[in-house]
Amino acid sequence: MFRVFDRYLLKEVINGWLAVTLFLWLILVSNRLVRYLGDAVSGDIPADIIFRLIGLKMVWYLVHVVPFALALGVVLGLGRLDGAGHHALLVRRPMVAARTRRASHQ
Repeated sequence: MFRVFDRYLLKEVINGWLAVTLFLWLILVSNRLVRYLGDAVSGDIPADIIFRLIGLKMVWYLVHVVPFALALGVVLGLGRLDGAGHHALLVRRPMVAARTRRASHQ
């Protein structure tokens, strides 16, 4: 199962990923909503289908945002480790695991 550090790192990455996904997704959806409202005011599209179009675009934007947000979430998660001074655990962890394996084989 996951150790304490793995759970901490996973939690930081997932929190960053969700925050970036939500932020970018809201920006894209609100931008598209403003464009559709402008088109409805000018008479290019009927006003009653705006929210159907937004619903379709919301899913389409998630397809584009999720991979990019995951990459940024990893960067944010690792950056928080560096800011908290826990990056030394990433460096020392392979050495500790190697020492443990050597000690168990002797």
